[in-house]
Amino acid sequence: MKNKRVHILFGILVISVIITSIFVFFYTFIIPRDGDPIKIYKDQEIHEEIKVSFNNFKPGDEEKYTLKFIGQYSAIHSINFDFIETNNGKLKDFLIVEIKINDDKICTYPLKELLNGDKRISLEKEILEKEILYFEVSYKMPVTVGNEAQNTKGSYNIIITINEL
Repeated sequence: MKNKRVHILFGILVISVIITSIFVFFYTFIIPRDGDPIKIYKDQEIHEEIKVSFNNFKPGDEEKYTLKFIGQYSAIHSINFDFIETNNGKLKDFLIVEIKINDDKICTYPLKELLNGDKRISLEKEILEKEILYFEVSYKMPVTVGNEAQNTKGSYNIIITINEL
């Protein structure tokens, strides 16, 4: 009788562990999570940094990085994107960067033109109270790039600054 109870309790424990493991796996790796938005308050300057690093990026590859912002009041803001090289990789010569805000394309430039202040992306935008903004930065390597891009690396920081005008 005791032995039967132990087996039942052990079976329940094993099933619970399996169900918990499946839940954790799906929640961590399968179900997309939006994350908490970065709140834009009055008279506050926002600096958000995205660190990116590429190894074995090949022609046709694309990586996207997204930040979510939410306005806490309505005002016109200055939005700046600065790109900083953190290592001296050759990859910058081959990548194209595209910036979008809520699926509206802002610009497309070769990465080497955007690095270290050579070209600065600045715009003015009205951000409404409770408006949600998705800032997306995509890195693409054109399929036309040849063997010179093989085994290239690169690390870059994107700094997004938002100020009220």
